[in-house]
Amino acid sequence: ELNSTPKKGEVYTLKSIRGKVIHIAKQPKGYAFPEYRGKVVILEMFGKDCPHCISEIPIIKKIRNRYRGKLEVIAIQSQDRMSKFTARDYINRHKIRYPIIEGEDATNLQYSIQETFSWTGILPYTLVIKNGVVEYIYSGEVSYKDLQKDINEII
Repeated sequence: ELNSTPKKGEVYTLKSIRGKVIHIAKQPKGYAFPEYRGKVVILEMFGKDCPHCISEIPIIKKIRNRYRGKLEVIAIQSQDRMSKFTARDYINRHKIRYPIIEGEDATNLQYSIQETFSWTGILPYTLVIKNGVVEYIYSGEVSYKDLQKDINEII
């Protein structure tokens, strides 16, 4: 039985497709990322076959480059699990340098996001988090201009 109501302070230990271990700690108003302390974190739920998600990749990459050193991106792939080959191909084709975690490896985190932020499963679904607090949520595709404006407010 999956625990769908994480207690405050519950820590999810997740591994990216490329093997990077990432800890995500549940906070009252969001999540903390011990590996990225002091940085703004974009936590994005996306699907490998979702056209809106694919067109958002260049926007996320551009934001990550613009705020290098101040911002990190973690992506959760929320559609069917990718094979190792598909995952490698996807990462290379889109030149993705930030960690991607398979959704099946992060089901409790996804339940927590559904429960806490009323995520309905729409993709992409993007949280902008600073100091453990979710500052902005975008349900569906977000423009570079809007994302940049909001990040400027909190950086």
